[in-house]
Amino acid sequence: MPPLLRLVPCLWVLLPLMAAADDDWRKSAREFLAEHDFAPIEIKPGTRFQSDLSRERWQWQQRVLLPALEKHLEKWPAQAERVRSFVKQALQAAIKHPDADRSRTPEKLEQEGLELAKAGVDEPLVLWATAWAAWEWREGYTDAISKLQNAAQHKMMKDYPAALPLLTRSLIREIENDRNEEEPTHEEEYYKAAMLAANDQPSYGSQDDEILWHDIHRMFYRLYLAKHLKETEELAHNERFTPWLQEMMQGQLHSSLGVESRGGGYASTVTSDGWKGFEKHMPVAAAHFRKAWDLHPDRADAAAQMIEILKSGFGMQGETTRLWFDRAVAAQFDATGAYYGYVWALRPRWGGSVNAIRSLLLACALTDRPDTDVSEVALKLVDFVKSDSGAKDERAVLQTPVLKEALLHTAQRLAEEPSRIWERPWRLADLGVYAWKAGEYPLADDILQQVPVPFPRQTRRKLNLAANEVEVRGQSAIYAIGMQQEWEEAEAAYAEQKTSQSLQICQDIASRFQNEPPGMLLERMAACKFETAFATGQWTQMKASPDMAEWHQLSGPWAGQRNGTLQIAGQDAQAYLLHNGRVGRDFELRGSYNVEGPDPFQGLSIMLGYQRKKTESFIACSQWNNDNDGSIVTLLRDFAQTNAPSIIMRGDDHTWRFHLFSKDGRVTFRLNHHDVLIDYLDKNKKGEAFEMPETSIMGFCSHFLALGTTTSIRNLEIRRLPPEETAPATDLAGLHHLMQWEIADRLAEARRENKSAEAEKIEAFGKAVQAAGAAPVPLPPVSLDERILHSLLRGYRQSSNTRLALAGKTVNPPLDEEPLSESNTVKWEPTAGAWKLQNGVLTGSGDSTLNYDFNRLPPFQIDFDINVLDGMRPRVVLGKVKFANEGFKTTFGLYPRPKDAALFNYERHKTYQITIRALADKTEMLVDGIKICDGPKIEGPVEVLQFRGGDDYSKGKTEFRKIRIKQLP
Repeated sequence: MPPLLRLVPCLWVLLPLMAAADDDWRKSAREFLAEHDFAPIEIKPGTRFQSDLSRERWQWQQRVLLPALEKHLEKWPAQAERVRSFVKQALQAAIKHPDADRSRTPEKLEQEGLELAKAGVDEPLVLWATAWAAWEWREGYTDAISKLQNAAQHKMMKDYPAALPLLTRSLIREIENDRNEEEPTHEEEYYKAAMLAANDQPSYGSQDDEILWHDIHRMFYRLYLAKHLKETEELAHNERFTPWLQEMMQGQLHSSLGVESRGGGYASTVTSDGWKGFEKHMPVAAAHFRKAWDLHPDRADAAAQMIEILKSGFGMQGETTRLWFDRAVAAQFDATGAYYGYVWALRPRWGGSVNAIRSLLLACALTDRPDTDVSEVALKLVDFVKSDSGAKDERAVLQTPVLKEALLHTAQRLAEEPSRIWERPWRLADLGVYAWKAGEYPLADDILQQVPVPFPRQTRRKLNLAANEVEVRGQSAIYAIGMQQEWEEAEAAYAEQKTSQSLQICQDIASRFQNEPPGMLLERMAACKFETAFATGQWTQMKASPDMAEWHQLSGPWAGQRNGTLQIAGQDAQAYLLHNGRVGRDFELRGSYNVEGPDPFQGLSIMLGYQRKKTESFIACSQWNNDNDGSIVTLLRDFAQTNAPSIIMRGDDHTWRFHLFSKDGRVTFRLNHHDVLIDYLDKNKKGEAFEMPETSIMGFCSHFLALGTTTSIRNLEIRRLPPEETAPATDLAGLHHLMQWEIADRLAEARRENKSAEAEKIEAFGKAVQAAGAAPVPLPPVSLDERILHSLLRGYRQSSNTRLALAGKTVNPPLDEEPLSESNTVKWEPTAGAWKLQNGVLTGSGDSTLNYDFNRLPPFQIDFDINVLDGMRPRVVLGKVKFANEGFKTTFGLYPRPKDAALFNYERHKTYQITIRALADKTEMLVDGIKICDGPKIEGPVEVLQFRGGDDYSKGKTEFRKIRIKQLP
């Protein structure tokens, strides 16, 4: 039996539990509507549905998109039938066409697309379809975006009408906006594609004006008007379009201009000019929308827009928001924009009432059309009732019997609906969650036992972070066996720090379950045991066993291993996890994590002080990759950046060792032996310090963990600080105190790896640190091959310089230095490829990068000898200016290359003496003492010199000798 269908039988078992109240809630709902003078929603004869629009769009897609596909299939005749079937199913599924094959889920479609790619099919519409499927079923951001970008730039895209580039850019826009990207370049690309498509006759003829409007209406939003007002106005007045489409364009244009003039704030914040602009444009917009409706009362778009116009106070005598809502619904019953526009008009802030919103919710439920999105609207209106009634949560809203029964009925009907078979797993989970919210615990427990762990992502998103899957399942199971009072007693004892009493009650409850007790119960028992050990002040391990009882999962597939390692496989999504035990604000924490696999822009944050009052709040010691610049390491607060210090850490080590010390909420944070924060107290813009209560907990989170990566957290341990223990000093003595454990840990690592000579050096360095007090420790010689010692010394050098700077003792680089001298080896940091430094020769092989700590402003000069042994991509990078071999010939030059700048032709296996002068207004390149060219000036300080022996294109091998740095006057 297919997995989707295995969930069906439980519904039929549960139907008798719910059916008895069916007629009663309908009667009560109708009485509620009558009491509040709210007319039911009617399905008028001749009204359209979204399914009708989907059929029309499919006819258009066959006419506009498929001819180019057929032309391309001549290249893959053996795969032609598979491609036709795949593309048809993806296009129909994406538009919710009623004839889409319900057995071919988006998950299966993605696999079909990948199989076609393996068979050699490389075609833009196939790429789009595969991307849509990846995003639809699993929100596979990386895969979806890469395929869409490939489709947009594909050489075969030129064979398609402009509608397919618009379809592609629209999906990119949807995905990026869903991820809240801060630099929306995709918006500009969408606008360009929409403008081209609107003017492309092969894409949209006059008979396609409604489809065109649905595809381009966003380009008339206020977001685009500041930059594109003139061309948008010209488009709206283009007489090539039908009168209805011109009216819709001009109406939306003036509506957006009016809203832009007014602004989005409260009325008291609107300026006089803002009101004038608002009052100028909105009546014009209303006139255009009325005219559009006169031309096509069978289309819902104009009527839906008029709800917003009326809400803003620009209606004519006799017009009401309900009038225009009814007109929209008469045109298309499931025009959801009209429903959401209308509920906003019913909110108290716009002259409505909470009971009016309740009435709309019940009216939607009474239509009982789960094959449309009106039933989904009914569920979403619960949030509006909660917000405007001041209810604490949706559970409080569902204390009203008629709302509870209406919502449970609607959720049940959505889970049963045959046309939603793809949605059935999460619809069933939703039904269980609604039963839990409604206090129907036996029903919720029965349903949720049929739902696999974890909840589908669609259900998880409907739960706020204060009440996630563990709580829903746990309360349903415990309350269903009549143990609600006992559980509440256990929680009360836990809140009063009576952990032993809470543990005993929890164990008594657990004994009532014949099978495994619910996770919520296991978590509380694990928290009690941890806190008992933590209170001793001894180092306490924070392990992740397979049952994950010590941890509370908020999102992401976190898993515990038998050896106590905490692990998560990336899913192209965020992930959050909390430790169950309260650690407060006085503790020392240490551990490590490593990332395996490609890791674009991902990292990990260690959450501290996590607390939930009205909203969640925490600070997070965070590291995330920043493209090719290495990792940014700093402090976040409630997901946002702060004014805390930040550092950039480069290198190829994917293992990160963290060491934190928190005393009275002031945090010292060290990562890979580098100081990031030193006794830091975070304050917001108002100067208010972050409060870390005694009941706060810690955890881990990441804004993005890429598909194909695995992050493992190991050796996690914590100790509670006694009241008399103070934070480590901010001087070198404090650094030496913190580093003693770090050195001991790395010494043990070197011995495990049988690096006896390196271990001896680490041990000697550790003794020097232990005896140094507040005096600096001279750095011993180290080679690039001595990876562990090199890491320790680099961290010590950075940390000591940071602490000396805090004391007002800035360490400046020498005027002249020789990077290849033994004393400067610690300044080198391998990032990629193979590097060797021996007998004054630095050799890079393969796709290789090596950074040297530089920290200089122009003017300066760099001299070095270079011998290219293989390949043609040697480079020395100075900020945004680089000495390099680019192109397909063996030449040296400065890049970005000024127009007509000379290049130097070189030969392999020949040594050249290079001079780079960074002057105030330019950069100069000399070869063997002869000036070759000028390049751009270097802006700002250069933090690192980057040497490359080759790159991914040309994995070469290069020798560098006699590197010298000189500060110029």
